[in-house]
Amino acid sequence: TSSTAEGDTSVERSVDTGRGFRQEARVLAGLCLVGFFVNCQPSEPFLTRFLIENKGLSESQLDNQVWPWNIYGSFIFLLPVGLLAEVYGYRRIVFVGLLCREATRV
Repeated sequence: TSSTAEGDTSVERSVDTGRGFRQEARVLAGLCLVGFFVNCQPSEPFLTRFLIENKGLSESQLDNQVWPWNIYGSFIFLLPVGLLAEVYGYRRIVFVGLLCREATRV
């Protein structure tokens, strides 16, 4: 009876390995998508030029007035977003954050 129990366990393990592989593949695909969307910044190469040529800002205005506010704005939202992640779950908040980031990039 012990050999039968061991045989059943190995069969169950092979089935679990198949499910585990599919789950790991989903997680890996999700991480790849997150990495893609985090690094997808189609407007970045053209943003400075657009602000200088079309909006009439100087480089010193961008360096001293525009870009620092980008950083300060990010810092202001760190604590509330962390608290929201604790309440609503990290995956949801990361997903919403990525959507918001992409909305500002397009």
